Amino acid sequence: GLVFAQNNGSSTVTSYVAGRSYHIFAVNGSDAMTLDGSGNVGIGTSSPLSNSGQKSVSINATNYPRLDLLVGDTHTARMVGSATNTSLGTVTSTPLQFVTGDAERMRIDSSGNLILNKTTATDAGAGVWLDGPNGRGFFTASNDYCAQFRRLGNTGVAVYFLTDETVVGTISLTG
Repeated sequence: GLVFAQNNGSSTVTSYVAGRSYHIFAVNGSDAMTLDGSGNVGIGTSSPLSNSGQKSVSINATNYPRLDLLVGDTHTARMVGSATNTSLGTVTSTPLQFVTGDAERMRIDSSGNLILNKTTATDAGAGVWLDGPNGRGFFTASNDYCAQFRRLGNTGVAVYFLTDETVVGTISLTG
């Protein structure tokens, strides 16, 4: 059976099911969520994924498993999967940021710009700004070259310049 115990008058409540290494939470007789003995959570599955030394949240759905993030009851971000793709994004006009070492390294802003090593879509300051809506790229370096193109092989075109679909210039290499 299900047993609730209170630890020495504190507000901590512990529950366990005798003889089982997992909990199943049901709604209207259907399993809704499973918490296994390793701390893995399954929503829509009674068998959450388990990886050695890690804790996992597994979400299973017939069509689109989804994880929604809310801040102060405002829906701000989501991750949705399907059999053919996965999307990760913000719901509001805030940027999607990628962080390593607790520092922002890349963002996609609400206009569709991809920005690396800076936080705004500008060619000022070192970094890269790919202006998605207009198909332009800005590469800015401090006291160093700002682009490198490598062609494997001795001879041939390294860069094409086009107007519409017409080639108007090239940079070629000869060995």
